[in-house]
Amino acid sequence: MNPERSLAERLARLLPHWAEHCGEHVAEIAAWRTRAEAELGADGTLATQLLEAEQRLAAARDALLAACALLPHDHGHDHPPGHDHAHPHSHSHRP
Repeated sequence: MNPERSLAERLARLLPHWAEHCGEHVAEIAAWRTRAEAELGADGTLATQLLEAEQRLAAARDALLAACALLPHDHGHDHPPGHDHAHPHSHSHRP
């Protein structure tokens, strides 16, 4: 990352990335929870804990996006309508 970028610019790039990453994990945990319920006959405790993890990651994602919305949006360049600072990133741990 360019050390001359402002903190706001850095966060404007990082926060959406982290939020997207949290969202990917929420979906992965949901898939694993569903599989655990089906294949392991999860007694409810395991499923409850996985659901809690999903909800906490979703809350973290929402908090990161809310923090991003609070950043000053003057980064020295104009933004077209609908523009965000997210960039593609993905990897999978899907069952």
